[in-house]
This record gives sequence, C-alpha cells and structure tokens, in this order.
Amino acid sequence: MNNPDVYIKIRTKKLGLLLYDARLSSGRSLHDSANLSGVSIERIAAIENGLEPPSLPEIEIFAFLYKLPLEHFWGDKILSQNEEENQAAKFQQLMTIRHRMIGTNIKGILQEKQISEEEFARMVAIDGADFNAYLFGEKEIPIPTLEIISKELGCRIEDFFDTSGIIGQWRSELQAAQKMKEIPEELREFVSKPINVPFIELAIRLSELNVNRLRSVAEGLLEITL
Repeated sequence: MNNPDVYIKIRTKKLGLLLYDARLSSGRSLHDSANLSGVSIERIAAIENGLEPPSLPEIEIFAFLYKLPLEHFWGDKILSQNEEENQAAKFQQLMTIRHRMIGTNIKGILQEKQISEEEFARMVAIDGADFNAYLFGEKEIPIPTLEIISKELGCRIEDFFDTSGIIGQWRSELQAAQKMKEIPEELREFVSKPINVPFIELAIRLSELNVNRLRSVAEGLLEITL
C-alpha cells in the first residue's frame, strides 16, 4: 500500500458513517449505545464522526447491539432512511390487517357460541357502534377492553396473538431459541454439526413409529447383533 495514512483516514470516515447509520437504523440514541456497549459517549461520537477508528472488538459489540452481521461493516449498504420508511409503512399495514383479524376472530367465536353481536356488546358494556367498529377492524381495541372481551368469551388474550405474520414468526424464533437454551450444551453441540444430521433424522423417524413397529425394529437390531 503506497500511502497507508490516506487509507486509514478514508476507512475511518467510512466506518464512522456505517456505525452512525447502523445506530440510527436500530433506533438507538448515543446514550443508549454507550450504556449498553460500555463504550463512552465521547468515544462513540468520535468514531461516528470519523475522528477515531474503531477497534475490531468495538465493531463486534456494535454489530451485536444493532443486530447486524459483522460483514455489514465491510460493505457499502446504507440502512437508515429507506429502511425506516419501509418498515414504518409495513408496520402500519400490519396493524391494519391485525385489527381486522382480531375482529374477525371475535365474530367467529360469537357465531360458534350463537351470541349476537348486539347482545354481547351489552354483556361487556361496550357501545354498540364502537363494538361494531372493533369487529370490522375500523377501530383498534384497547388491551383492557380486549381482555374483558376475552374473559367473557371464555378464551385467553393469547388466543389473539399474531401467529402467522412477521411478529408471530419472530415470537416463534424467540421461543425456539429459548428451547434450545434449555437443551444441555453437549446436545446443542451435537445438533449443530452437519455431520450428525443423519442421526437426528433417524431419531425423528424412530420417534414417529408406533410401539409395535418400534418393538419390531428393536428385535431386528437384536438379531443382527447377537
């Protein structure tokens, strides 16, 4: 490299811009980032302004904090403005759909229980016009009101949780991650190795067999080994 000083200056500026953009995209303030990362506000500000280059451990922490792959900081993609606008539009659309779905679910339960919408509105002391707007997703249902509706319908608030959209998928991933944490470490290590996939698939197939079929397989194995 002919002039390392020039490279360091340009790279420092670029890393600062990428870190600043990543922080904005994550919705973190300087204060939040400093508290969560253990890096001082002054240090973060100096890095983002391209005055000081970050170290690799700092980049690793910020990548984790901002939920980005480490490789992002060796690319040119800017996240904040377009993604914030797109995400806001997607969430607005999602909320509209979810209000309608919740209303449809309530209508379905009322039909199953053969309770008229007007009668149920009186039962839960909700204005008829408001209740009708809830059912058609034209008006959002406050959580305390939804809890009252759930209790009167004989169901749980969890029955109205998103299970198929992006929030539902996110919750499923969190639950799956939590279940993985409950598995002993040596088993997690075994599962994570691609070479062990055939053993895992075999275990799945065996778990799906009925008792008689499983007994037959066991007897066959005994004949082979004895």
